[in-house]
Amino acid sequence: MKKIHITNQNIDNRYIDLFGFLYKEEKNIDYFMSDIKISVDYSVSVKHISTVALLDNEVLLGHCSIITSKEYINETAYFGFFESPENEEDLRFFWENILVEAKKRNIKKLIGPVNGSIWFPYRFINNSNNSPLFKGELPTKFFYYDFFSNLGNGKITTYSSGARKSFDLIIEATRKSHELLNNSGLKIEVLSEVSREILMEIHILAEEIFSQQSIAYEAFPVDYFLQLYSNNRMKDLFKTYIVRNNGKLIAFCNIFYENEKVLILKTLAVHPLFQKHGIGGAIVHLAHCDAKEKGIEQIIYALVRDDNNIKFFPKDDVSEIRTYSLFEFNI
Repeated sequence: MKKIHITNQNIDNRYIDLFGFLYKEEKNIDYFMSDIKISVDYSVSVKHISTVALLDNEVLLGHCSIITSKEYINETAYFGFFESPENEEDLRFFWENILVEAKKRNIKKLIGPVNGSIWFPYRFINNSNNSPLFKGELPTKFFYYDFFSNLGNGKITTYSSGARKSFDLIIEATRKSHELLNNSGLKIEVLSEVSREILMEIHILAEEIFSQQSIAYEAFPVDYFLQLYSNNRMKDLFKTYIVRNNGKLIAFCNIFYENEKVLILKTLAVHPLFQKHGIGGAIVHLAHCDAKEKGIEQIIYALVRDDNNIKFFPKDDVSEIRTYSLFEFNI
């Protein structure tokens, strides 16, 4: 018999196994599992969580955590660590009980899927070219998007990932930005290794940038930030590009190897006071020149919010890989 079980300040201890089982065929499953474990530890340690589990004779069928800051001042929560049976009746029953638990906690808005912080992989996949998931994506089932979009009462923010195999068009389109940056007295530093000190600078800059631009952004503890850029993960670094103004970091871009011929460009960030000055374009120019010189065959532009300024770069030669959605529900 199916039943609902609530766990406070933890996840159900069967969730990790369920996640691993559902996505075991993904080529990057070890990387995804690592992300999940870090985000679980973060949420349990730093956030307040109530976990709603759907059970059938003690077998875990569905799992969802309702996650808020411990200060809880704005009546907004994330729903994350979400998995559910595909049966629509079961999924609807499960979601209704998630809403009941949220209302008990006086939550007025639910945003998800977010596993505790937008620094961890989030968003439901709603379209794909069926290529394997790259590092940094969140494996999800298509029917999750179908279910939540059919509810019809949620705001949806959309994202996309695409890939480019020929770099000549983007190099030419951004050449002027690179020249102007050089003439301005600013310069791009190119790093093959990133010290702890520079990571700390990037953390500070990211707080300044994303606190103004990202949905429901919350301060992210530096110790967890450093875990995201641990030595084990940084071994896949292709290059980090940084720009300073009078010694202060104002822009950064991290590019990682997916494999020896494919790169992932996941984060390109410029301080708000220096945006629309061509700094991002200059970094893009140099990064693609470096990739071409290295013999890279493809660059993936990962998890880009669809209203991001990157859409103004030429994209006729970019093929779509996947699209994603993030939901906001007023309850």
